[in-house]
Amino acid sequence: MISTNQRSAIAALDAVRPVVARLDLAGHPDDVAADVIESWSAVETALRSLLGGSALAGQALVSEVRQRGLLDYAHAHALLGFLAARDRVSRTDYRPTDSDVDAARSGFQAIEAALGVGIGADTATYPTVRVSGGGVGTPPPPPSTTPPRAAPGAPAAPGVATPGTTARPDVYEPTAGRGRGPGLIIGVVLLLLVAAAAYWAWANSGDPAAFKDGVVQFTQGNRVAARRSFEQAAADRPKMALPHVYLARMARQDGDLPRAFNEAKTAVQLEPQNTLALREMGQYLLQAQHPEQAVKWFERALRIDGTDRVANGWMGCALQRQGNAELAARFFQRAGQGDWTACQQTAPPPGAYPPGTLPPGAVTPGALPPAPVPRP
Repeated sequence: MISTNQRSAIAALDAVRPVVARLDLAGHPDDVAADVIESWSAVETALRSLLGGSALAGQALVSEVRQRGLLDYAHAHALLGFLAARDRVSRTDYRPTDSDVDAARSGFQAIEAALGVGIGADTATYPTVRVSGGGVGTPPPPPSTTPPRAAPGAPAAPGVATPGTTARPDVYEPTAGRGRGPGLIIGVVLLLLVAAAAYWAWANSGDPAAFKDGVVQFTQGNRVAARRSFEQAAADRPKMALPHVYLARMARQDGDLPRAFNEAKTAVQLEPQNTLALREMGQYLLQAQHPEQAVKWFERALRIDGTDRVANGWMGCALQRQGNAELAARFFQRAGQGDWTACQQTAPPPGAYPPGTLPPGAVTPGALPPAPVPRP
């Protein structure tokens, strides 16, 4: 019988099977990258379902599922290869290769094999293992440990009772002086695991002090000190997007557009679902005279949080610059008054903001899951 967790995991995979099936380098590189990213997102959803829910992601998520015995080594190895491919194609200056597509397909087949479904279940490369709950993916029983019957008159093997007698097999007794070795090793490993868990909890608990100081300094107008604090926070928490969001905003306000772009791109790559990072990328593109690209990034932010007044306001500004005053007015109405109100005063003349070339390495919507057309 399949457990609820298994059903949820299988449903997550079923939803993305058409995407995996169309993975092919014959398509546009941005489309291939988007398909790889979307496929990995579904795999992460399936892995979290097997755990019954989890906030983990990436390598930490695969490791946790592996530690619980829901994946074997081959499955975990293939999934980590899939994750590495996802990380590569997320880079805007990277072009997907055959190896990336193969890694994505192999990783998808690996989790199928773990669940006992799909083509992966029949692939010898990924042996089936037991997952929590039902009997799906149950491995074959271990070989029998019953010793072969000895020939008549032949001496019994050491440690094996002779048939027809009541003698017990000999009991193994470790050599004196060697009994502490395994216990000591296990103890050291446990201590290392506890230390690693404590460090992980500390590294992910709340915002670092440098970041909090930077926010206060930024609010007070002390931009030099704020920049130092945000740079320190980015060094303390290299996987945290918010320090880069603030650094991008300050660089944009100072007119340093190359640094603003680099910081915004880093923030989006670290946390693709962070609305502040998506919004900052949109504001950068708007200031760089690319309103058509800015619209797509504001729309991505609004898909996550449609009540974000700032994203609504600057979305209206970007649409206004494109000449779509009617649609822009709806977003202005949602946003109310703010810094974006100046855009509402006058519409630009036709051709005032012609489409231009994005800066080298610019983040395009194809580098992340595509955003839908805005519908207020």
